[in-house]
Amino acid sequence: MKSVRAPAVLCVAALSIAGCSLLVQPNEDRLREGGVSDAGSRPDVLRPDGSGMDVISPPPDVIEPPPDVISLPDATPDVQSTCPLGCNDGVECTDDRCNEALGRCEFTANPTRCAMGLVCNPAMGGCVAVACTGNGMCDDGNACNGAETCVMGRCQGGTALACDDGNACNGAETCDPRMGCQRGTALTCDDGRFCNGTETCDPARGCVAGTAPTCADTVACTNDTCNEATRRCEFVADGTRCPMGQVCNVMTGCVTMGCTTAAQCDDGNMCNGAEQCNAGRCVAGTALRCDDGNVCNGLEGCDARMGCTTGAPLVCDDGLFCNGTETCDRARGCQPGVAQTCRDGNVCTSDACDPAANSGRGACVNTAIDADGDGFPAANVGGMVCAGRDCNDGDRAINPGAMEVCNGRDDNCNMMTDEGLMCTTPPPNDQCAAAERVTLSTTSPTVTVMGTTLNATSQLGSRCGGDGQPDVFYAITFPAAADLRIEATGAMGVDPILQFAGAACGAGAVLACNDDQRNGTTASRLWVRASPIVGGATRTVIVAVDSFNAMTVGAFTLTATLQMPVAAGGCGTRFDVSSGGTVYHIVAPSVGTITGSCAPMGMGYTARGEQGYVFSGGAGAITGSATGFFPMLTVRDANNCGNERNCAYNGMNSVTLMTAQTAGNIVIDGVPNTAGATYQYALEFKP
Repeated sequence: MKSVRAPAVLCVAALSIAGCSLLVQPNEDRLREGGVSDAGSRPDVLRPDGSGMDVISPPPDVIEPPPDVISLPDATPDVQSTCPLGCNDGVECTDDRCNEALGRCEFTANPTRCAMGLVCNPAMGGCVAVACTGNGMCDDGNACNGAETCVMGRCQGGTALACDDGNACNGAETCDPRMGCQRGTALTCDDGRFCNGTETCDPARGCVAGTAPTCADTVACTNDTCNEATRRCEFVADGTRCPMGQVCNVMTGCVTMGCTTAAQCDDGNMCNGAEQCNAGRCVAGTALRCDDGNVCNGLEGCDARMGCTTGAPLVCDDGLFCNGTETCDRARGCQPGVAQTCRDGNVCTSDACDPAANSGRGACVNTAIDADGDGFPAANVGGMVCAGRDCNDGDRAINPGAMEVCNGRDDNCNMMTDEGLMCTTPPPNDQCAAAERVTLSTTSPTVTVMGTTLNATSQLGSRCGGDGQPDVFYAITFPAAADLRIEATGAMGVDPILQFAGAACGAGAVLACNDDQRNGTTASRLWVRASPIVGGATRTVIVAVDSFNAMTVGAFTLTATLQMPVAAGGCGTRFDVSSGGTVYHIVAPSVGTITGSCAPMGMGYTARGEQGYVFSGGAGAITGSATGFFPMLTVRDANNCGNERNCAYNGMNSVTLMTAQTAGNIVIDGVPNTAGATYQYALEFKP
């Protein structure tokens, strides 16, 4: 229980001094026994004259006045407190006092009266645990329920937001817990229709229907309507509304048909034609035909007062480039355009129309081909030289940015293989079983690969020159119906030789070879002609590359290209070998029509497998090698296959003929030497 003091005056000198009173500490037990509040009690007072009251001794619990209590002269009589009922709120942590000047009690929270960790909260009855020290600790993250605050260590809820502004026209407002009040979506009241009036919005009721236009012209004989299409009132004369002998005039109403001029018959409606006056009677006119049959210039209409009206022309162009230019047909209206192909005529580029280009309107995009996606455009596409520098666009590991490694290939496209490296590892295609695969198709008719004969170990053998250096192998797959051209070009100082090993890795037999397609060059060329003897849609052949001698090994470029096939036959269907090279061909047995002057007549010769070739590259050596027959070669005039110039036959599997002609025809024929054998031959022309 709190200790309180009753107001009094203390006499310091003696109890008998006049004008003084004594301040005593109340006896709480006595107060409890007498039922008197300590706040309203007064101590017994001994007056100086001793009258009116008994003198009592101070009770045992009277204490000496504290040192800060001073004596004041008793100049005025005792004054009763202005807070007669006392000031005690019953809360242990408040300072309670009577404000005499204002005549009221005051209770002030005193946190020092509470233990550590507690705060004085009179509203909750005294000292309570601290729940918060600032408003931020009370924020629940929901702006919609108001801003929470911290009051005397306790969180107090905020006042919920009132988002509704009472205006239905700007939409229904909502409250977002994070962002607070949010605007609604404004109402769109206008339904776009003319004949039902203009809709409006009332803040309290929302959309309000409009007032329909009054389409009434006060003329009794007109049909008054609202035309939604033209968005106006129309008044059309209706003669059936007039009595017999009268017509309807949209301006004046029913009028007598008797007339002297056409003007008297005019009903004011141009759409039904110009009325005429005939023998004193009005005659209806011919209705206007406003439709001109052309939908491109819009749908024509008719106005009673103005006559035919034009329509709005069709806008067919959609503003997009890639789908072509739209046009308008008089009868059918808008027609789609022809999609852009964007072909630029350059085989080195990939052509496409990008609808996102040109700010979404579309544009042609012609991009240098990078088939392997290594970031370097191709240097060669379909046999055409391109601006790119990727020497093998079918292998993303080979490009100008690659690092050269010991693998027998030109990895960085600088026309050198394994340069700067002390490589001893054989090329990966050193063995026939590990031949590098090359695939051609109608969509990829030319493929170029880089290779090397450096450090090669496998030996296939050579039939056409050189000392038989080790080989590297390629397995080339191509459409069986096409002719195949294979070319090998060496780097500086490298002299490659092409060898044809047939359809599979076998016992090492070389069926055809070429070393130097022309005199004075180290490049080699080999053709493999299509043949009806070989079935299937595709055909795979093995080609080996070696070098002329140990001093000419190194890097080379191998290019395989499809050619349009030349039908097998005699001198009438000729295969062009003017540029020089070796041709390999499998033929069906046939009876020829050309007999060379060197034919072995005494042996009962009958020509077999007769094939014609044309050359225009100058004089040179012609060599024919065959299996299944002994070859015979003849050279004939360029314009006359029947005029023989040279003939060579030796009864062996190979024969050579030198020709001094600068142009002419070559015919290879022969005598069968093995019953039932497949006729195949290799013909080399080196100009």
